[in-house]
Amino acid sequence: MDDCDFKRRCEQLLHEMEAQQAESAEFMKELRSSIAEMRSLYEAHHRRLATVDESLTRINHELWGNGRTGLAVQVRAILWIASGTLGFLIILTAELISKWL
Repeated sequence: MDDCDFKRRCEQLLHEMEAQQAESAEFMKELRSSIAEMRSLYEAHHRRLATVDESLTRINHELWGNGRTGLAVQVRAILWIASGTLGFLIILTAELISKWL
């Protein structure tokens, strides 16, 4: 291998390395862009989940009361009163029918 071939081969390798460096730089640029996009999607998703969590917390407080009478307790009380009233009306009706006959 003479000096001319060696110099030509070195220049060829240098050119290939520069091409690979340009490809690597382009790949890194695309990678950074993808990471930035993922970060923005993550932040938007996190904000959306935070509002869902707040909504679920409000629903939970409304159902169970959070220190006051909640909707579940109110419905239970209404059903208890309705069943008591219905039982009383059945007894009253039975009493009236027995006196009538």
